[in-house]
Amino acid sequence: MQIKLPTNIEENALTRVLLQKKLLTKELLSKIQVNADNFKQTLFQHLLQYHFISPEKLQSACVDFFKIEKTTLEKKINFNFKEIQFDIIKNNFLLPLKIENKKLILAISNPCDIHLAKKLSFQIGLTIELRLIRYDILYRLHNALISEQQYNECQNKNDDLAQKITHQLLSDAIHRDASDIHIEPYQYHVRIRFRIDGLLHEIIKFPTQLSDAITSCIKVLSHLDIAIKRMPQDGRLAFRSYLGFFKDCRVSTCPTAYGEKIVIRLLDANTKIRPINKLGLHEKNMKIILNYIKKPQGLILVTGPTGSGKTITLYTLLNLLNKTQRNISTIEDPIEMKIDGINQTPVNIKTGLTFSQSLRALLRQDPDVIMIGEIRDQETAEMAIRAAQTGHLVLSTLHTNSASEAVMRLCHMGIAPFHLASALSLVIAQRLIRKLCSVCKKNKALGCTHCFNGYSGRVGIFELMPITSAISQLMLNHASHTEIAKQNSRDGNLNLWESAAEAVKNGLTSLNEIYRVIQEVQT
Repeated sequence: MQIKLPTNIEENALTRVLLQKKLLTKELLSKIQVNADNFKQTLFQHLLQYHFISPEKLQSACVDFFKIEKTTLEKKINFNFKEIQFDIIKNNFLLPLKIENKKLILAISNPCDIHLAKKLSFQIGLTIELRLIRYDILYRLHNALISEQQYNECQNKNDDLAQKITHQLLSDAIHRDASDIHIEPYQYHVRIRFRIDGLLHEIIKFPTQLSDAITSCIKVLSHLDIAIKRMPQDGRLAFRSYLGFFKDCRVSTCPTAYGEKIVIRLLDANTKIRPINKLGLHEKNMKIILNYIKKPQGLILVTGPTGSGKTITLYTLLNLLNKTQRNISTIEDPIEMKIDGINQTPVNIKTGLTFSQSLRALLRQDPDVIMIGEIRDQETAEMAIRAAQTGHLVLSTLHTNSASEAVMRLCHMGIAPFHLASALSLVIAQRLIRKLCSVCKKNKALGCTHCFNGYSGRVGIFELMPITSAISQLMLNHASHTEIAKQNSRDGNLNLWESAAEAVKNGLTSLNEIYRVIQEVQT
């Protein structure tokens, strides 16, 4: 049961706080409102999903502006309020805390919901007293309550159960900031796992009887053929959670022994490019990168395994290079983020438009900067090297474990060392590590309402290898990657393990997390 408010009232309370407390300028607020309208979201939903304002600042501003008491919660809420219909809680961003002497204490984060008090009070026959809570805490607790209730319904068989479960899985994953959903059928159950901050977590197991129904439901949403069960399929879907969060999703199915496994990648339709100082770089490394992207030509490589944040780093560098006087073109598979002012070309293998073919075409488009999503084969590597040698700045990624191993990988692809030495200018190796929760790490490590199992968010750790004359000479002499790594260390650059150790020393992460991400100490 959604309680609807007039749009002017709903938006006015929030915009008054944002502007009068100077949390946003009129210009930025106007742009955000346009984006919210494009995604068919309210202003608060858009601010909430994309974290345009810190939860502490918004809570503090609302408490001061409306003179409402604030509250903090450290555990999930059990829904045992007979006076309130569950749909009211599900469809509105609020939580009942307790009932005392016919007075309901209600937690909210959106100042627009202050107007809900009278409507809800009349409906349930209780006086309502409001508390303001940080929005990041509220949506974690709200999601935990809704998910628990919805998943428990899997015990009751009905016609639309699979559809309800599917919609709840997608909403739950979005609200937990998961990057992937894994739906895995086994002999006696269907296991659901979410990848959160790079790590898979088991969320729930459903009876195996639900496997086909959930699979069919996802296939219908993704416009896939439900009759094809023994061949992999790929599809896409757009989904809006019950809190109004919007995500594009890539869907992949693959037959297994007990049915089709499904992996859903949650893509952000409005991902914000991070400033370079938010990537996790040390000040020295940041200066090195900024110096090398100013050069008119050369090849800059970002290396690391899948999911190590290479693409985010590339987009950050492209955004810094995005000036009117530069012609910037990219070749991507797929285009992860769209940037105004940059010409982005998607690879299409089915039509024969490969990385190398696209690169050949782009070189005739008078480019200053070229970004290649990934160097996968010898032909693409050779063309990237040639472009870097002929007056272009080329940025790309490569799957290697360290910066020095990038040299070996390109040589094994067939690139002559003297070509590589003349073209390669900088190699950046990176990983993403989970950050310790800034709240609960001080007195406990079991997790709190601010985090997931003691960690909240991720940040990059980096190893930079500028191609100095000494390293160029080693490349020409066919030196091993170990010798090249030692020279890079003598040049004063930290390897990945040393950068990670610095993060532990500074209290950013734990030693266990470092051992999980970087399995062996580098020498």
